[in-house]
Amino acid sequence: LFASPEMLRERINRRVDQMIDMGLEDEVRNVTPFRQFNTLNTVGYKEFFEAWDMGNYNTHNIAETIKTHTWQYAKKQLTWIKRDSLADKV
Repeated sequence: LFASPEMLRERINRRVDQMIDMGLEDEVRNVTPFRQFNTLNTVGYKEFFEAWDMGNYNTHNIAETIKTHTWQYAKKQLTWIKRDSLADKV
């Protein structure tokens, strides 16, 4: 929870690469008929949908965008945790 930013970024990058290698693209293709549902408006799915919609399909670029969006989301979570009064007690 309180890893250094460098360690957190490294873990995010590793995890996204692993998800891509394990078939995230196929998973997203399988749920494409349901993409209008808010539950699929998440990091990892929306990057594929957007890339396919724009005709800019490139797995490397999609993976890099997922990494960036995940890092941005993690920073928001860390900010929230730091502001939470319970964070001081952990």
